[in-house]
Amino acid sequence: MELFATRSGPPSPKPPTADIAIEPTSSTNSSSLSSFWHSSRGHHHKKPKNNLSKLKSCFIEYMTPHEQLQKVLSERTPHNCNVFYNVGLNLIWQDERGQPRDALSKITFGKAYPTCHDVNAMTSSMDHLDVIIGFSSGDFIWYDTVCNRYQRLNKHGIMNGSSVTMVKWIPGSEDLFMASFDDGSILVLDKDRDDQAFILPEPQSWAEEHALVLTFSAMHSFQITKPSKHSKHNPVAHWRVSQKGVTAFAFSPNNQYVATVGKDGLMRTVDYTNERLCDVFVGYFGRLLCVAWSPDGKYILTGGQDDLVTIWSFKENKIIARCQGHRSWVTGVAFDPLHCDDKDYRFASVGEDCKILLWDFSVNALHKPKQVKASINSHSLFNKPLQPPSPLKKFRKRSSIFGSSESTLLLQPVEPTQHVPFLQPIVKQTIHPDPCVDIVYREDSVITTDRRGRVRVWSRPSPTVSG
Repeated sequence: MELFATRSGPPSPKPPTADIAIEPTSSTNSSSLSSFWHSSRGHHHKKPKNNLSKLKSCFIEYMTPHEQLQKVLSERTPHNCNVFYNVGLNLIWQDERGQPRDALSKITFGKAYPTCHDVNAMTSSMDHLDVIIGFSSGDFIWYDTVCNRYQRLNKHGIMNGSSVTMVKWIPGSEDLFMASFDDGSILVLDKDRDDQAFILPEPQSWAEEHALVLTFSAMHSFQITKPSKHSKHNPVAHWRVSQKGVTAFAFSPNNQYVATVGKDGLMRTVDYTNERLCDVFVGYFGRLLCVAWSPDGKYILTGGQDDLVTIWSFKENKIIARCQGHRSWVTGVAFDPLHCDDKDYRFASVGEDCKILLWDFSVNALHKPKQVKASINSHSLFNKPLQPPSPLKKFRKRSSIFGSSESTLLLQPVEPTQHVPFLQPIVKQTIHPDPCVDIVYREDSVITTDRRGRVRVWSRPSPTVSG
C-alpha cells in the first residue's frame, strides 16, 4: 500500500522534507534529462485525453465518485488536505479528516493493481490535481481528479513491462516524472508524450575478481541510455541502475540528486540533472526498502531487511550511525522537518513489526566506539577506487550507453559493527494491527498506513508557547 498526502489550492511544500518548486542547479554538462527538464517548463496545462465518466477501457473497471463531489470541492479551502492511497485494486481519494465511506472518489482497476502514486505539487490548484499512478504491469495512469480525466502511458508495458516500484513527479516540473521498476531500471517520462516501442539495453558485462565482484557489479551496472534530442516520444531517459529491482528513491531538497535503494542491498546517489552516478553505499544485510533525505540535504536515511535504520552522511560519504529498535523489516523512514536544525535531527521509522519508532540524533553527541584496526579483507579491499567502464558501442542509431562518470568512483565500504555508533529510539509504540508500510510527516499531523489498507492520522502536539 502506498500513500501520498497533499493540500488543495496553490502549490505547497511537498511532505515530508522540502519545497518542491526549487529549480535544479544549472550546469554546463550536456544531459538529456536536464535539457528536457528545462524545455518542458512554461507549458500551458494540458488535460488528459480520456473522460472517466465515459469509460471504454478494460484497464479501469469502474469509478465511484462522491455523490456531491462538485459541491464538496467548491466548499473546500487551500487548507484542506487531500489524501490518496492505493490498496488492492483501488486508488482512493479522500479528505484527511474524512471517513472511508466519504471518499471523494474511488477507482477500481481490472487488468493490474496500483503499486505507487504521486501528486504533482506544481500543478496542484482548485482547478487541477494531477496524479500519476504506477502499476504491477508497468503501465501508468495520469489522472486529473478535478476534471475527472485520465491518460494511459507505457500501455501494455511497451517500454518496460516489469512492475513499477515507485513513481514521483520530478521536482519543479509540470510534465516529467521518474519511475523505478522491479527489473532494476529507472525511466523518465513526459505525461504529454506518446509511447513508442523501446528495447531495453542488455546490462554491460563486467569482470569477476573474487572479492571485488560486488564492487565491479555495483559500479559498472549503472548505464544511461540517451535518446535523440529530437525525439517526440517517451522515454525521455533510461537508466540501468542495477541487475536487481530498485525498491525506492528520493530527491534531495536542492533537487539536484536522487538517492536510490534496491534489492541488491545498495544505496546509490545520482546527480540526476547531469545523469552521473556519485556514490554507492553498501547496506549491512539484505534488501534496502526505503530512503529519505534530511531537510538540509546533509544526511540520508535507509531502512530494510536488516531491521535497522541507517544514517548516512552525504557530504562525508560515510555511515554516521545504525539505529536499532525494530524487530522486523523497516518499511518507511521520514525526517520531521519541524524538529530539524543544523545540529539536531528528529526522524521516524515504521516497520513490519507494526511499530513506529521516533529517533533524535546529534552528530556531536553520538557515542563513537573505539576504533579497531580494519582487516585487509573487510575494509581496504573495498576502499580501492575503481575506474568506470569504457563506453560501449551504440546499440541503436539514436542512442548510446555510457558508464557513470569520467571521474574515479568509490564504493563506500561496509563498516564493521565496532566502528559505528548505535542509536536507540526515544519512543517505541505499536500503532497498527498489521505491518506498517509508509509514514508521512505533515505540519499538523503524521499519517501512517499498513498492509491491510488502514490509514491513520495522528495529531501533532501544539507548539508550546512560553510565557
